[in-house]
Amino acid sequence: MNLLRVKDHVLEDFMALELVTPRLRLVPVSAVFATAILREFSPEITQYMTPDTPQKLSDVSSFVEDSVADMQAGKEIMLAITDVRTHDFIGICCCAAKDAPHTPELGVWVKKSAHGKKFGLESVTTLVSWAKENLNYDFLIYPVDRANIASRKIPEALGGEIVAEKPLETQSGIPLDGLIYKIH
Repeated sequence: MNLLRVKDHVLEDFMALELVTPRLRLVPVSAVFATAILREFSPEITQYMTPDTPQKLSDVSSFVEDSVADMQAGKEIMLAITDVRTHDFIGICCCAAKDAPHTPELGVWVKKSAHGKKFGLESVTTLVSWAKENLNYDFLIYPVDRANIASRKIPEALGGEIVAEKPLETQSGIPLDGLIYKIH
């Protein structure tokens, strides 16, 4: 069973999860964010990622529906990153039990206009802190393309170490030079 392992004292409904920092609010992805995701998840953003850029709103709607179903099943946590003051959409942060519940995978993307403000690091750090308190796992993994220097800084800032080099491929077949970080 590929489920995130929740500690006994934790809420078991990931759809009720809300994480707040002084600058950010992370909430479960929902249809409310579909238009912003379509607009911001551009080819420039997906350049180093396995998912392709959505072409139409129905592509994003399918992603949102699948994410909600996976959160309800306890398979992943897919959070929209928003500005705590303005409520503007900034990006997506996730933790998913893709290969094994003992080693959930982290991921993040931030819209182009929010780059350079460390929102990705802040989001992942917040999610990792929550996971340490609320999930049972051996370690977290963070896959990233070797050329994506900004994204590599996130697991490195969290003490992550490269444990594997592995070819990755985008949904459209473009090869990526994958590095797998392990975060304790």
